[in-house]
Amino acid sequence: MSTTGSAAIGAVQAMYTAATQHLSMMLAACHDDTERNSVWEQYYALRQNFDDCVNRKFQEDDAALQQFEASAAVSTRQLQQIETQLGDIVKVLNTLTQAVGVGVKIAAKVLG
Repeated sequence: MSTTGSAAIGAVQAMYTAATQHLSMMLAACHDDTERNSVWEQYYALRQNFDDCVNRKFQEDDAALQQFEASAAVSTRQLQQIETQLGDIVKVLNTLTQAVGVGVKIAAKVLG
């Protein structure tokens, strides 16, 4: 049965919200425009993942989707605690990239 996939959409939204809440800190931690551009690119990708998932239908009981939701929960926690990584912009970008990757997988299930 196809449903609105509220858990999956909520997972993608939580990652985007966490990134939004910490965006100014992440940008302030950047040392140059290249790093700032990388943060912005990943942030926009998170937003695109959320936009892709809104108002879509997919299988709520899909095992792969449930695994992605668990990964999204981990990424969300990492994003919520990003201030502990602000001294190392590479770690910040890795955290953002990981969140984007999870969001892409969820969006692919939604759009597929």
